[in-house]
Amino acid sequence: MMMMILLLLLLQLLLLQLLLLLQLLLLLLSITTTTTTTTTTSISTATTNTSTTEVQQIIVLQLQLLLLIQVMGLMMNLTTV
Repeated sequence: MMMMILLLLLLQLLLLQLLLLLQLLLLLLSITTTTTTTTTTSISTATTNTSTTEVQQIIVLQLQLLLLIQVMGLMMNLTTV
């Protein structure tokens, strides 16, 4: 039963890592698109593009925090086994 719980925790950790990688890829894609659009558009749209990238960076930081909490929970479970 305990091995089943550990396997589920590892699966959840892997899914969180995949979600974080996907979010980072989306962030990199949006940064490359905003750099090309800011050179061709006006200053007002450049400020809105930077605000969207700041929001995406906050989302990535939140995902990293969730991943850290998950790893800490997994380590606590491994030490109690």
